[in-house]
Amino acid sequence: MHEYCFGIYMFIDKKTSNIVYIGKDSHIDKSIRIKNHYQPCFKEAQPFNKVLQNNPDRYEPSVYCRVDNIDDLNQLEFDLINLYRPKFNFRIGKDGCSINREVKYTVAKNGKIGNTQMYFIYDKNYGSLKRSCNKQFLEELCFMLNNGEMTEEEVKQVKRPLKRTHHQKINLSKSKNKSGFFRVSKHYDKGASFRWRYAYLDENNHQKSFYRKDFFKLKKEVEKRKMVWKIVDLDKAIDTVRSIVAI
Repeated sequence: MHEYCFGIYMFIDKKTSNIVYIGKDSHIDKSIRIKNHYQPCFKEAQPFNKVLQNNPDRYEPSVYCRVDNIDDLNQLEFDLINLYRPKFNFRIGKDGCSINREVKYTVAKNGKIGNTQMYFIYDKNYGSLKRSCNKQFLEELCFMLNNGEMTEEEVKQVKRPLKRTHHQKINLSKSKNKSGFFRVSKHYDKGASFRWRYAYLDENNHQKSFYRKDFFKLKKEVEKRKMVWKIVDLDKAIDTVRSIVAI
């Protein structure tokens, strides 16, 4: 019986500090997938290997994290690729381990109108389904699409952000949340450094955020502004606090 050690790895461009490739490995403790990138292969099918082997000193591999099971591995790879959009990831979590997760609807940047950043929803065939400057609005639509609560045609007809109850907002946060705390996530700067982010909608339904390097200072700021500070997933929240204390 095989002993699996699931994890995510990345390649970072030393010149720009940008993440250029994200992958997953079922034997991350042995770095099998990382080593495979340096081996002879069908380079037409794996274009990043060709780039890497032609520039071996430019791109540095790094183990991002370990996870407990294949479902978490596939989901985390999918989320990270959509978050960072590495230039050498040409698929969204399709290769690597033998068990694959179906590509779901997701939100990506789609240029600017003036100084306003625009976003759009990818459908399952990588087509543009809906465009808006309100990223959170599109993320909520994605959540409902992926859970079968809305069809593509219904999403196309929606003209304004959805009105949700407080309970629905908590559930939405829990479904996407990695920190275990409502509306709290890590915001990565260039390289490996990050800040803690609290995202919310203002009175005009525009997405806003504020940031703190210190997690507990973020909590104080949220409470000072009389906003919601709530645990939505106890296990994730415990892991978050443990990671902070361990630093």
